[in-house]
Amino acid sequence: MSGHARHVLFVHGASHGSWRQSYLLAHLQARGFVTHTVDLPGREAIRRSGWSYRVHDHAEAVVEATSGVQAAVIAVGRPMGGMVICAAAQLRPGRFGRLVFLAVFLPGDGDSVAAVDRRDASSSLKRTIQVSLPKRRVTVLPGRGADVLSGDRSEHQTRLAFERLCAEPLRPSPDTVRLTAARFGSVPRSCVRRTQDKALSMACQDEMLARQPCGKVAMPEASHSPLLSMPGPLAEAIAAVV
Repeated sequence: MSGHARHVLFVHGASHGSWRQSYLLAHLQARGFVTHTVDLPGREAIRRSGWSYRVHDHAEAVVEATSGVQAAVIAVGRPMGGMVICAAAQLRPGRFGRLVFLAVFLPGDGDSVAAVDRRDASSSLKRTIQVSLPKRRVTVLPGRGADVLSGDRSEHQTRLAFERLCAEPLRPSPDTVRLTAARFGSVPRSCVRRTQDKALSMACQDEMLARQPCGKVAMPEASHSPLLSMPGPLAEAIAAVV
């Protein structure tokens, strides 16, 4: 692949997979980006305990997804994917030219998904999920999650999205990430804040941005999941911060 092309690797969030990005990627490709996707470990049917996977496994999958690209990759993560791209940049910072966070799920050193969730008192996400301790997995409850996760989607788009949701391994949630200035901190950061996000509150995003500032910030009027409902404006926002 040409080293002069702008390569974007999209890292999905919890309970999703690479299928989720198809509309957005088409708009990014129209803007001249070369797009790549990755499916994080645990997307398959429940054959292994959700305690078998770690954040490190996710980070290694992201690094491996960059291995065939002869250029520094722009890694785009939403929102749990933000934790993963941080861990990947810490692991192999030279593989990444920029990290872009869709919603500011931007952990600090020693942070975890679970810790961020606990701090976000204004989030409505907690009432939309169900935890299975025997299977060590988390699932989204469609009957409760539509207004939180799909505020700007049509009924048809919401149905399509929820039909493809999968269970998420539980173990990565309490996993902490070690982030250093010399490795993770050497990769430039940008973010796209969704101003109508009910799953990750603006107050929580403000707190994370205060600890880990981003050089470029876009703020589209969108809810938590605009990939299906607003792929064009979202692609425009991403293009503006890379």
